[in-house]
Amino acid sequence: MEKLKQVLSQEDTIIFIGSGLSLWSGLPSWSQLIEDLAKFVESFGVNAGLIRAEATRGDLLQAASYGFDRLTKQQIGEFIREACQYGKAEPHEIHKKIVSLGTRCFVTTNYDNLLEEALRKWRPNNFFRAPITNKNLTETAEIVSARALDFIFKPHGDAADSDSIILTREQYRQLLPQGERHSSLETLKLLLASRPVVYFGFGLRDPDFLYIKDLLSNIYKGGTRDHYAIMPDISEAESDYWRRHYGIHLITYPTTVDTNKRKNHDALLHLIDSFIDVLPPKLPLDLDIPAKESTSDVVLSLARHAARLERYSKANPELPIRVQLDKKNELPYHSLRSDTFNGAIVDRFLDNGPNRAILIGLPGSGKSYSLKRSTARLADKLHDICLSETFEEKSAVIPVFVDLKLYCGDIVDLINQNIPQNMSLSEMAVRFKLKFYLDSFNEMPREYRENGAYEVDFSDFEKNYDNSSIVITSRTVDGLEKFEFPIYHLDLIDENVLTTELQKLNIFIEGRFETDMRRLLQKPFYFHLVSSGAISLPHEAHPRDIYQSLLNKLYISFHTRFSPDFNLENILATVAYDAINRGEEAYATANILEKIEKEIAKSKIQDIKANDIVNWLISRSILIPYSNGRIAFIHQSITEYLAATQLSFEYQINPLILEEKLTLTRWDQALFLTLSLLPESEAYSFFKKITDIDFDLALNAVKYLEFNRDDIVSKLLDLIPEKLNQRKSFTDYKIESHLEFSLPISECHEQKLRFLMSKGHLIGAAALNRLIEIKGISVKEEALDLLVQFHDDYNFCCNGIADSLTPFFIDSDIKSLKSMADSLIDEIEPESDDYMLNGFISGSALLLSKIEIPLLEKSFLCLDEDIYPPDIHARIACESLWHRNSTPALELAANLLLRNINHAATSIYFLAKSESATEKLSWDCFDSNHVLRLISLAEMIDEKSWALRALHCLCKARPDLAQLTKAMALLRSGISKAALLFCVSQENHEDFFEAMRELLDMTAEERAHEQLHLIEKIDISWVGQEKLFIEILKLRDPILTISLLEQLPIQKSTTLGFLEIGDIEWWLDWMHNNKNSSIPKFFLFERLSWMFFNLTSRETRHSFVEEFNNSNSNYRNILANSILIYHTDLTTDDFSKDAIRFLLENLEIKRDSGLGRNLLAQTATEQFIQGEIIPMISKEKIPLQTNLRSILKAAGARHGKRYIVD
Repeated sequence: MEKLKQVLSQEDTIIFIGSGLSLWSGLPSWSQLIEDLAKFVESFGVNAGLIRAEATRGDLLQAASYGFDRLTKQQIGEFIREACQYGKAEPHEIHKKIVSLGTRCFVTTNYDNLLEEALRKWRPNNFFRAPITNKNLTETAEIVSARALDFIFKPHGDAADSDSIILTREQYRQLLPQGERHSSLETLKLLLASRPVVYFGFGLRDPDFLYIKDLLSNIYKGGTRDHYAIMPDISEAESDYWRRHYGIHLITYPTTVDTNKRKNHDALLHLIDSFIDVLPPKLPLDLDIPAKESTSDVVLSLARHAARLERYSKANPELPIRVQLDKKNELPYHSLRSDTFNGAIVDRFLDNGPNRAILIGLPGSGKSYSLKRSTARLADKLHDICLSETFEEKSAVIPVFVDLKLYCGDIVDLINQNIPQNMSLSEMAVRFKLKFYLDSFNEMPREYRENGAYEVDFSDFEKNYDNSSIVITSRTVDGLEKFEFPIYHLDLIDENVLTTELQKLNIFIEGRFETDMRRLLQKPFYFHLVSSGAISLPHEAHPRDIYQSLLNKLYISFHTRFSPDFNLENILATVAYDAINRGEEAYATANILEKIEKEIAKSKIQDIKANDIVNWLISRSILIPYSNGRIAFIHQSITEYLAATQLSFEYQINPLILEEKLTLTRWDQALFLTLSLLPESEAYSFFKKITDIDFDLALNAVKYLEFNRDDIVSKLLDLIPEKLNQRKSFTDYKIESHLEFSLPISECHEQKLRFLMSKGHLIGAAALNRLIEIKGISVKEEALDLLVQFHDDYNFCCNGIADSLTPFFIDSDIKSLKSMADSLIDEIEPESDDYMLNGFISGSALLLSKIEIPLLEKSFLCLDEDIYPPDIHARIACESLWHRNSTPALELAANLLLRNINHAATSIYFLAKSESATEKLSWDCFDSNHVLRLISLAEMIDEKSWALRALHCLCKARPDLAQLTKAMALLRSGISKAALLFCVSQENHEDFFEAMRELLDMTAEERAHEQLHLIEKIDISWVGQEKLFIEILKLRDPILTISLLEQLPIQKSTTLGFLEIGDIEWWLDWMHNNKNSSIPKFFLFERLSWMFFNLTSRETRHSFVEEFNNSNSNYRNILANSILIYHTDLTTDDFSKDAIRFLLENLEIKRDSGLGRNLLAQTATEQFIQGEIIPMISKEKIPLQTNLRSILKAAGARHGKRYIVD
């Protein structure tokens, strides 16, 4: 009982009121209501025998069906109002008592307005919105929020609106899946699953309570639940049954029988009084308690949170999709194996993946679906943990899903709307592992995206919740570059899987757009439209057929349901057009209702309400309601297609409108679709304008052209070399990406592709991939020979030759590859840089990565001849092992290590690192010789292999060899000793820190004899040793500093707390006066700058900005070009006028590498661009004008704009 009192004191508890409560005000019971219906029907001279017969048999729903069948719509409304005594009945004392309880949320299946009147009368200081019924589907999103309060939900309707009444069997069917009011039922289910609920006015056999029982049976998983039902005369056996099967605690009270043989329920009044008298104070949950003292309140709240998130249903079929690490994130010399989740199935990546990630995907690729499904899986696991006998909070991962289209400038506030009312986000983060899924960054409202207001908010959030996991999804990385999260791309459905699934559905795609259509169907959103039967495609389908089929089916159904005279297509097109123009994917519901009302008036159609149309569109899953009176199309691509239909109409009237749309990058996808909707002449001029303004956009758009596409592609291919020369940023690979993945290439473009191949690098790689796509195996030998010509070009050899030829590479090709390697031995001078052969070696390694190990040993390395293979052969073989995960590969690496092939150490490390992903490796082949060899390699200063980390893995796998390593460590001193002991033990690191302390007392000459290079290979936590860390850095030893800081960007702030660095001028003076030539300044400055931003307090970071704003500062160049670059939360508003002038003057310096890391480029606000940069463009000359344009491009990407200047 005490627990019930506590539940009733919570504001978010739902009081669910049944018909029994209305009896206190003289309203009829269920059976009496049916009898009243029979009499009402008879008043019109109609026989009511069928109604009474069904009621006698106990089927009250069918009885109501027979009655309503004989009445008009107006008569039904009249009957309901009469039966409910609408406007006449007064709330009873029991209503007063119930609304005086602590809760602010109510649900009722009653049609009357007694509850509303009670709240108006006895809680006048609380504002409750008008009751929400099954006819207000746009408003249901308001009440399903975890923190929604002050609402009355009437899922079965309200007497004031007879259309909302659910009483007959036919009306109940409208709540079922595919029914027009199904979302109302889903709202009720979600509220029951995610809130504490107390039921009043129900009996165990009431039709409404039996209906609720069926709902609960679908969502109850067992365990404790805070649902209570106050009912009369319940036996202990009944109470036990309902608690075990439905999770409802039945609280009973006795009734008496009066002289009229009617039950007296006065005991209920006394029972409610006992709740009111001793309601406990309303306090939030106390999460700040020891783990062993986990309370049932915490567990129940988490269980309810999990129940809210489990609603994200699984698609059928659900096809596997992988993620790929963005090439910009690949670390040099690491291979793709350096990232455990590169190539992982998206489910594994999201459920168990990196602590920080940005997931990029094309429209329809399944970004939102993947996040929602991961949320549901984690919620399911959390629910199981909550229901277990012992709550293991260390095992609990709490998922939080947030839709960024609802962002309003405060990410924490948005998250709070999605967690239980009585839970504190900051306290949850301390006690539990949180996983934040921030979805649809590209759909964030324009006002926050384009002015950069979100950047400081997101940056603060990321720092304040550094121990939580954060995954952000978006179409592109634009606007997210500052956060330095690893970027992953969501792949498409595998082509072979797609073919199999389409064959099952008896769907075959052919014709000119076969490639485009198959690529579209490789995206889950479009595939499920086809597999579910939502669309039907012709044999020779065009990409626009997907949208047209979906919408044509919708229009036909609409005209059948409402009127063929209503122009729904125009309404949806203008709404979508406005949504993209405004930059708000979530559109104000009031605006769409206004447009519909105007169209109704214009069409002079009777008996159609705007609200009914919107409800119908929601029921057909075209629109989705959101909180705060907003609504959106089911998918952004639908919005864009509809907007494109309107734009094609507007453009033919006024072609100048295109330039306006080109300034807003949010229109880009719609522009592509518009191309396919325009007549030939307009389409060509439309495309030409795109080409003139943005070449990258033109490369992406050309596939949507219907006419002369091959000729236009040829012209674009001719322009690529010129555009590459004009490109300023070495990190901008959009042209290469478009050439490789989206440009529609045919055989007529062969010679142009060959010309681009001759350029090598990524552009040559992209061209080669497309050439092989066209010509296939016929150019295999020619392409293979290019490995020698481009032996020093890593990107061309790996991303071009190896990537495209791997499917065609067979065992017999090993001989040719070996001969090529031999030819390079004679061609390359012995003293040449090792990197001269990196392209050939890495490309060859990729080609050999699928060859069986025995064949690799015999045919390529010739190990059976008991000779040492040439270095180039050995390096290729070692690198080919990186891409495997097998014991034979590990055994070969161990063999090569003892043959004095140093690169084998790196292979051992990568193989060990990938071990947990697939099979368990056997380390039996290793012995003491391997230990000694790895130690020897690790201590070689110029050796680039990963020997120390390989030794660490070996010690972990072989404890006996760890003891040998320990013995060897004890023969050493200083860093060398500490490094070897680190390999032996992962827990006791005092030896390492003691060795580091000894550095403080050494001279520079003495430190030079230490094995400082080993430090960067030691992944160790410096938590608790921050003071020592700073003391070592203050030795001003660049080599030692680099060794210390090298690993920090990978480990991030999990290894250190905030560092007290002291006076920033000391550090700035060091950087300013550093004369050491052994370490490039850029390298040193980059590491220190990263540390200043990520590992110091907000006050310290602000002091760097203050120094930059000081007009007398000697360190502005260092601050502008290095340190402040890492301060991702800065804008030009933070700089003084003098500092701004300094930055503008710096732009006059010629820069060959572009402005990708320029402070102005990453801090300029939209206001600054419009007020300062654009006016300067026409006045200035090169190089300033060129640099200003680079600023515009970089800032525009952040603002979601394309700044167009003449």
